[in-house]
Amino acid sequence: MGVLVSLRLRGACRALRWDDAQRRYRCGLMGRAASSRSPWSWFARRVIAAGQGCDSDAEVG
Repeated sequence: MGVLVSLRLRGACRALRWDDAQRRYRCGLMGRAASSRSPWSWFARRVIAAGQGCDSDAEVG
């Protein structure tokens, strides 16, 4: 999903947002959809595997 939103294969997804209150990054695609029961909300959560952890293969050195 991030590749489609960002239109690039490298670098951070453009929808990635820092949440100061929770001190972590969150998917900006979820926004209002996270609190909604709309089909879009279900689809967005499913596609990004919300709640399943990060699938990035980046290594911090």
